[in-house]
Amino acid sequence: YTPIMSTGSTSHVRITKYQISEVRDLSDMLKVNDVAVKYGISKRTIKYYEEIGILKSRREEGSNYRVYDPQALDRLEKILILRRLNFTLFDICKILDSDSAQTQLIFHRRLDELKDEINALASMQSIVEAFLEMSSSVGIDHVNIYQLLNEQIYIHKKVERVIN
Repeated sequence: YTPIMSTGSTSHVRITKYQISEVRDLSDMLKVNDVAVKYGISKRTIKYYEEIGILKSRREEGSNYRVYDPQALDRLEKILILRRLNFTLFDICKILDSDSAQTQLIFHRRLDELKDEINALASMQSIVEAFLEMSSSVGIDHVNIYQLLNEQIYIHKKVERVIN
């Protein structure tokens, strides 16, 4: 694939041109239903990937069936792996079609995002643990849940400001 990208908004990517090598043997092609079943995704997801230009299908000769060659399936597998890591489709497109330096930058940015998410989750975990600890010691009926949670959130925000 050699894409030319144009973005209409920050949440969508449109690939407007492909150079695709010809596939001579149609026996290794899969129809959209078969692809959906094989990878456990919806036909709508596959269609959406095509609409934004991140995946390309062919029309089966003599019919309206969309079919996918091994290169398209390999690309779809990469897309699905990167989606499991919560990369955006825009970033996935860049990763698949860019040089290694650009890919490194995207992965470093994702790592920073993951660290922020982990810190936020750890903060939430501490808040819930504090609530459980308090409710165990004085009884849940004697704890103003919302006041306690609000206080814990305030404390964690203050700690974050001091650390940062």
